[in-house]
Amino acid sequence: MEGFLTRFLAGEIFSDPLVSKLFLLVIFFLGAAQAVKIIHSFWKTGKVKAQEKQVEADKGKWAGIIEQLVVEMRQRNERAEKIYDMVQWLHDVHNKFDDDGVPLWYVRKSDARAMEKAIESLAVSATKQVEILEKISEHQYKQDGHLERIGDRLPKKK
Repeated sequence: MEGFLTRFLAGEIFSDPLVSKLFLLVIFFLGAAQAVKIIHSFWKTGKVKAQEKQVEADKGKWAGIIEQLVVEMRQRNERAEKIYDMVQWLHDVHNKFDDDGVPLWYVRKSDARAMEKAIESLAVSATKQVEILEKISEHQYKQDGHLERIGDRLPKKK
């Protein structure tokens, strides 16, 4: 995948090529206006030497800012690449078809109905099993009562 800066310089950062070209023109004119402003201030004041000293003093400050911008641009580019990879994966998943030409992610209505019927039959089966277990528990409880009564009637060993 190409980086953001490469796409930016090629004029491909927006989906519409016209918008990309207009954006680059605006950036170019802003840069040109800034250059004209600087040249005009040099010409008007005649203080080229003083401004050169100021530029030297500001170099350290601007170098740090530029380094921060470069780091941030790299991080944003990495995030954009991750998003691109996720979108590509989603496209790949939705672009797979079975032998009949039906997308794999698509669930047919007949399959959905079959799943509903299977779930309903499992629910009915589970309900019946619970009822049977309750009856077995009742019978076992009754048998325990009978065994206790029989045990009470038996002679006790001394």
